[in-house]
Formats: sequence, structure tokens, C-alpha cells
Amino acid sequence: MSTETFFLIFIGFSIFLAVFVNYIRFKVTTRLNKLFLIMSFSLLIVLQEYFFEVTSILTIISLIIISTFSFQIYVGLIISGVVAIYLALFTTKFNLFLLFTFIVLSIGTRFFTIFINKRKNEQELYKKLLVKNSKELNVYREVSIMMQRTYELERILKIIVTSVTAGHGLGFNRAMILLVINDGTRVQGKLGVGPMTADEGFVAWELITKNRYRLIDLIEMQDEDDQIDPQLNKLIKELDIKLEKGNFLFNALENEMPYIMNEIDKSDEIQSLFARLFNMEEFAVFPLITQGVKVGVLIIDNPVNKKPITSEAIDSVIPMANQAAIAIQQSHLYKQVENMAWKDGLTGLLNQRAFQTISEKYIATARKEALSLIMLDIDYFKNFNDTNGHLQGNQALIQVAQIIEKSVRKDDYAFRFGGEEFVILLPKTNEPEATAIAERIRVNIQEEKFQGGDKQPFGMLTVSLGVASTANLKTVTTNKLIETADQVLYEAKVFGRNNVKSYTELI
Repeated sequence: MSTETFFLIFIGFSIFLAVFVNYIRFKVTTRLNKLFLIMSFSLLIVLQEYFFEVTSILTIISLIIISTFSFQIYVGLIISGVVAIYLALFTTKFNLFLLFTFIVLSIGTRFFTIFINKRKNEQELYKKLLVKNSKELNVYREVSIMMQRTYELERILKIIVTSVTAGHGLGFNRAMILLVINDGTRVQGKLGVGPMTADEGFVAWELITKNRYRLIDLIEMQDEDDQIDPQLNKLIKELDIKLEKGNFLFNALENEMPYIMNEIDKSDEIQSLFARLFNMEEFAVFPLITQGVKVGVLIIDNPVNKKPITSEAIDSVIPMANQAAIAIQQSHLYKQVENMAWKDGLTGLLNQRAFQTISEKYIATARKEALSLIMLDIDYFKNFNDTNGHLQGNQALIQVAQIIEKSVRKDDYAFRFGGEEFVILLPKTNEPEATAIAERIRVNIQEEKFQGGDKQPFGMLTVSLGVASTANLKTVTTNKLIETADQVLYEAKVFGRNNVKSYTELI
């Protein structure tokens, strides 16, 4: 058989072998793929020797390198030995120097492989850290933007707990916030998000995954939902805990550092309480402190996936906790300023500015739900001031305001309009109901003892009240409601004072 024929057979077999190996590599494991590759190289060396009586040292070196890369140094050394034996038995190229060269090549290849794998692992680690840090920075940015858009405490709390628990956020299963009250002596549960059981958590995850909710989507959903995780929040809002030395909440706030509770310390009654109420096995607590002001605590845990809480996980939450503390404190300060702007300085009741804002809110829905207004004026108050002095007059105004607050319902609003005039706004209230409340106020004031009240024309301090309701108005506006109530109040004074008149009575 001619050399050309041998060459063609060799080429054809090589192509067949390449196609065959390429086909089966998709059918077997990675380990078998590596083994097939080594066997293919070995077969090529044998065929070269058989057909062409040529042994390529470069092919042998490639075989040793591939073997070492694929199966570590031990296989590389074995292949080196096998090749050396093969060369000794079937060729004339064997010598000890060549064997030594193969062994050194195998060892060198192994160390090079270790170096490459180490660099590869480092790059993978850096890549994961970069992705993780990028994700966290994006979360911090989104949360910061959303917090800057509001001073409402409830919304701020929702943003915090949602961003800590959302998959697109920091990814914990559950979070809850308790805020400091009573000059820093107690903490009170405010809001939480997350499941009470693992099954409940899996249902929520399935819904989020199915709809591919983003972090901002979840926060907006929480805004629309007045009942977030009702079972969890019912328990949280019942929490009112005294900050005593030794309990984990006190320690976190006092030492200004987060703690991981890998196991429940049964000697700590508060830890035991949380474990019992919320089925906690492991959790972490973060103090919410800004500029030395203790605002509250953030508590997180993983009751669904049972993922351990690590120091690395703690580090990812700390910036969020710091942001949360600042936002909550700013909300408190804003509320204080708002109260100062909306409250009457003498009586503590809401003022005219507050009335304009609140009344417009209810006027918008007054066609569907009746809105009533009571206007109240102290009878002969000029006489009271002239007789008893303005300081005593101020005290009388304060007492009247206190009686009004005690006489109205939880959802009603009391305002001082100026001088001796007061207004009460009653949402979802018709005229007969408002008239009954007005009469209650009148009687309570009449029965109250006011210093200097006996010098009044009736022998006591009294008030006149006018009642109006949007149900009886053709044009429903704030000004029209006030104007109507003022007209009715005037009629109450005309009818002798110390009485209640309603718009219906005058029609």
C-alpha cells in the first residue's frame, strides 16, 4: 500500500474520530469527555507511529498537558510514564532525559493550572461581589429617591421593610420595625412585612416570580394595600416593650451596633417573646440611630428559606438601616413642624390653615358621603374678658377646647377659627347626627365650672351652635358649608343664645 493511501486512510480516520468524539461529547459527562479527548490523542500517536513510523514529540507534549489540565498532576505523571514506556518499547527515541522532561512538563503544567484556576476563581468572586454591590447600590439609590419624595411615616416604614425583604431588594424573608416612644424608655411595634409560616412565604414568592414584580412595584402595591400581612402586623402593633438593661433591644440601641441571634437566648424574656410570637429561630436586630438620636430598631429573619444570617448579610443592611433612621427622624421633625403650623398656639386645636386642607379633602367626596359642620361661639365672651381679664379669658378658651375634644368622636376634627369661635368638621355624618353632637357639646360646656363664669348674663359660661350639612346644599363647597353654618349660628344667637340650631329648622 502506497504512502498516499496510508495518508488518506489516516486523514479519513482522523476526521471520523473527530466527528464521533464531537457527537458523543453531548451525550456523556464532562469527565468522560476529558477521557475521550485523552484517548483520542493517544490513538493519534499510535496511528502516526503505525502508518508513518513517525512519533511527534509535540503531540506527546500536548497529550501530557491536556491530561494534567483535565485530571490533575497524578494522571499527567501516569501518562508521562506510559508514553515513556511506549517510546522505549516501540521506538528508538526513548531516553532518561526525555522522561525527565515529560515529568517536569506535567508538574509545571499542574502548577500553571492551579495558578490559572486560582485567578479564575478570584475573578469569579470579584464578579459576584461586583454584581452584588451593584444590586445593593441600585437598591439604596431607589430607596433613597423614594424616601426623599415623602415625609409620611407610614410610607417610609413600608419602603424600608419592602426594600429589605424584596427579591430585587436585599432578599430577607421578613422584616419588622419598632419605634422608640416615651422619651426613649420603650419601643412600640409599628410595621412588618413577611410571612408567618414557610408555606405562606412560598405562595408569596410564586406570585412575585410569576408577575416579575420590581422593587418599586412591590412598594406601590404596599401603598395601595391597607392590610399588609394582617396576621403579622396585628402581633407587631400589640408590642409595647420596655427598654431594660439586658434585653437584646436595649443592647442594640445602647451599644449602637447590630446583633445576630443565631440561637434564642431563653434567659432574655424579649427574645423568647419574639421566638414564640413569630416562630423565630435566628434573627438579626439593627439599631436605627441618627446623630445620637435613638429612633427605633429593625429586625430581620429568614423563616422561609432558613438561610443563615451572616456578617456579610449584616453589612448589606447597615446602610439601609442608616438611611431608614434618617428618614424616620426627618418624618418626626416634619410632623412636629406641621403640628406647629396646623395647631392653634393657645388651645392646641387645629387652626384655619389646617381646616382649609382637611375640609377640601372631605368636600371632594361629600356628594357620596354626607359632611357636616358645627360652628360654635362663646356667648357674651367680650363681657367675660372685660369682667375677668384676658388671662382668665384665655383659660376659658382652653377649657372650652378641651371639652370640645372630649365631646366629639375619634374621626371628627375640632378647629379654633379665631377669637371665641370654634368649628367642628364631622365626616360621614348627616345633620341629625351632627345636631346631637352639638347638643352634647353645649350641655358639657354649660355644666363645666369656669372661674368667673358666674358673672356671665346666664350665671354660667354658655355657647351657641349652628349646624349645617352638605346633604342640604345645592352647591357643595367649603365656603358654602361655612357660610351656611355661620347663618344658622346667627339664628341661634337671635333665638336667645345657649342653644343649638340646624339648617333644616330654618328652612
